[in-house]
Amino acid sequence: MKSIFKIHPLFYLVALLTVLTGNFRDFILVFLIVMIHELGHITVALYYRWNISKVVILPFGGMTIFEEYLNRPWKEEFLIAIAGPIYQIIFYQLLCIFHFNTELFQFYHYALLFFNLLPMIPLDGSKILNLLFQKRIPYQKSNFLMGWISIVVIGLLFFFLYYYRNFIMFIFLFFLLIQIIKQMKEQRYLFHKFILERYTNSFSFFKIKMIKGVQIHLMMRECNHYFLENNHYFSEKEILYRKFHSTSFKA
Repeated sequence: MKSIFKIHPLFYLVALLTVLTGNFRDFILVFLIVMIHELGHITVALYYRWNISKVVILPFGGMTIFEEYLNRPWKEEFLIAIAGPIYQIIFYQLLCIFHFNTELFQFYHYALLFFNLLPMIPLDGSKILNLLFQKRIPYQKSNFLMGWISIVVIGLLFFFLYYYRNFIMFIFLFFLLIQIIKQMKEQRYLFHKFILERYTNSFSFFKIKMIKGVQIHLMMRECNHYFLENNHYFSEKEILYRKFHSTSFKA
């Protein structure tokens, strides 16, 4: 059986640097926290029967990548996103109860926890905030907004890092910057996948949203849409049919 766990090359580079600088013990503590954190995402994802593509282990974190519909229930995705931080907190509290924690472990626990909750792609903080956005604003707009918030946050981190001159953190932030740019470039593809899923599948939602004009970019998660055109309402299936079967359709 093929393993879903993948070690990113940066992991080996940082591991080598920690050995050379005498910080390998710190690296192991961070790795343990990361694995507990990712176990949270994995456990809840398996409970809801999400398809896990791979789990990428990074020097200071991890990424659990799914092969799933973008229109899976909001509740499931939200619980999967917050499960990582929750598992990490529970694990730390258990160590405190049994007096296994140290000041060093405490430092890395809080540092990783709060860093991971920053609103910056691909950290959990960005996923949680984006999901909250998607409760109120269109899917495409929420992804666009999250992308630019990520750019601002990582810009501030690079600014502060300039004064501390931490080479390992610079490598990690550079990796995150690449992920942000990559996801921003994929926003058009993600929205196309989002609406294609709505066209080719029969999702059942309780909420109904009326949209004036054929403005597909205003479609939201977990809503059935009706578009007002020429004093007549068209269902989203009808509008999406026209989009995917007409070369002149614009929305």
